[in-house]
Amino acid sequence: MPSLRAPHSLLIAAVAVLLPVFSLAQTSNQPPPKRTWLQRFLGIKPDLSGGWLFVGFKGDSHDGLYFAVSKDGSRWETVNFDRPVLWQEQRGELMRDPFIQRAPDGNFRLVWTWSTDPAIIGYSTSTNLIYWSKQLQLPVAQILPAATSIAAPATYYDPEKKHWLILFSASESGTPPHDHTYATATTDFKKFAPAQPFSGRPPASDATSKVTAPAGLSHGSLLHLETSEYNLLHNYHGGFDSAQTK
Repeated sequence: MPSLRAPHSLLIAAVAVLLPVFSLAQTSNQPPPKRTWLQRFLGIKPDLSGGWLFVGFKGDSHDGLYFAVSKDGSRWETVNFDRPVLWQEQRGELMRDPFIQRAPDGNFRLVWTWSTDPAIIGYSTSTNLIYWSKQLQLPVAQILPAATSIAAPATYYDPEKKHWLILFSASESGTPPHDHTYATATTDFKKFAPAQPFSGRPPASDATSKVTAPAGLSHGSLLHLETSEYNLLHNYHGGFDSAQTK
């Protein structure tokens, strides 16, 4: 009777050779990984890339700061159902001329005009653009005692000197009613160098000439977002308490 052992051995060897090939083919054709329940709940698409954030205000700036996001810098969508994401903590506080900047550690620093007269600059920080630290008043009266009004603060980080440069427009008592640009420097936003007239050219903006401000929002600033940041803001619709701070 002929032996079946040889064909059986050949069959096993053939399967052993073909199995890795089948496995590789199966691996290469595997579907993309499924999104997590949180991604499905928030509607986050895995193929989204970074975008732009615009922080601005409306009207007399007494109702807080508004955020808008855009993929291309021209078509904008307001965040939080067109409601403020951050609003005043004190009665009479303004939130005009907001300026947002990313710090070297990845966190965000925001300044704005808290009061034009007396001269006060508002300041707050965030790690995720949703929750913000307690709003502080930067001591303009100490760094520029003669200032009678202030507007349009901006912050820039100098990597060579490792400090922050704060620029702002101000009028001084005893001078013609015309604003001049001043600058102060700080490393921790607690101690500040005396303000000096600034005649140089401000550092390059984060925005490009292709980016246009969204309609309805006034005197804000732009920030280029990473993918995760854009996804978070794009899907933010009041899921957190907007007024809550750290």
